[in-house]
Amino acid sequence: IKAILERHGVAVTETRTGGEAVSLAQRCKIANNIRGLDLFVSLHSNATGTLSTGSDGWGNARGWECYVYGLSGARYKAAKTILASVEGVAPAIRSTPILAKPGLYVLAHTSAPAVLIEHGFHTSREDVAYLKDSAYREKLAAAEARGILENLGVAWKEVSELDAAVDKLAAAGIIDSPDRWKKLDFTENSVRLLIIKMAATLK
Repeated sequence: IKAILERHGVAVTETRTGGEAVSLAQRCKIANNIRGLDLFVSLHSNATGTLSTGSDGWGNARGWECYVYGLSGARYKAAKTILASVEGVAPAIRSTPILAKPGLYVLAHTSAPAVLIEHGFHTSREDVAYLKDSAYREKLAAAEARGILENLGVAWKEVSELDAAVDKLAAAGIIDSPDRWKKLDFTENSVRLLIIKMAATLK
């Protein structure tokens, strides 16, 4: 999502860049210190309690949904726009896909309009199968990014096959300076190093 938004000129700040724990209060502090922040998006997977799961440990609840502080204003508009973009991509969407959850800390304590997205249930066998599929995650990321861009009033730009490949290699840490590669500005030596790095990723 970050890569797609940045490709469209949107500034993105992540509140957690690795696997480290970041408190909810710190996440809100990071967001509230960004001057002119247009939207706060919190990304999650959902879960059902043990009483809702079957004997095999999997639950029946599944599907994409979005939480907001209240069903009005800019936050609700953002949630509806993202939902409209996700429909047709997510294999399951909750029957009430946008819910007011004023008790959720990040929704109550961020100054900017905030949405909290649940990408499915990690207690659902079906949702987990989708969430483990990188191709599905890419499609869902593109859909959510498109919804965010529409909400921000930024026009969607189709990406060329080359740009998509460069972005994928950059995200995997195989290449740096992706803008240079997209302009076909590379040397024989840089191609040689790229081939060696790509070969190292093969099993």
